[in-house]
Amino acid sequence: MQPRNVRLLPLLPFVLLIAACGSEANDSSRWIGHTFLLNIPATNWSEPRGIGGDIGGFVPQFLFSVARGAAAQDLEVTIGTSVGGVQDPCNPTTKVTASGADYPASQIVAHAFPLHILDTNQTPNVVVDTTVHDFSFKNILPGGAGSGKEGEVTATIDAAEVYPLFRLIPMPSKESVCKALGSAGATCAACAHNGEPFCLTIKAVQLAGTQSAVALKSVAVDDVPASCRKP
Repeated sequence: MQPRNVRLLPLLPFVLLIAACGSEANDSSRWIGHTFLLNIPATNWSEPRGIGGDIGGFVPQFLFSVARGAAAQDLEVTIGTSVGGVQDPCNPTTKVTASGADYPASQIVAHAFPLHILDTNQTPNVVVDTTVHDFSFKNILPGGAGSGKEGEVTATIDAAEVYPLFRLIPMPSKESVCKALGSAGATCAACAHNGEPFCLTIKAVQLAGTQSAVALKSVAVDDVPASCRKP
């Protein structure tokens, strides 16, 4: 009778292959050292219904630079914005910690993200500086659940800050924007950050980020050029 280890020897390559595949499938380190670009088409905004027609023209692209975090399985993610694939220096960057433990799934959350928006569809151009709350990017990194377009973005916006962008509403104000949204079945609610009744949670689906050659630079609020500020 053959020794047991001899009988198992032919199976060794298969065991090693399975182990290697398992290691690769759970290796979030493949994101580290790379930058990823996320574009959100107007048609991908799903909640509230039809919101893409209002905001799709001015929502920027988003950049994510991933580095190794301080603890095991942690990722340090710097988030910025982009116009035409090039980083927008007018938008401060935000650094957050995300977990790589659930690779290939991912969730990146910025509880308060400063967002600079330039709407060139209006004359004169409209510039808005706002803070987006509970900004969540789920499965938008390449290799995310299913490696397809399963990514989702949710965010809470404050109509008191962004109402000038709603160009489809005559003489927009925070009240008129919320009234119009309410008529469309999307009711503004009390903002967690100030209690005012002008906040709306929005959502986009079927998204996927792509690797970018952009070297995302950290931009502090004080580093934003004076030319970026509202006139």
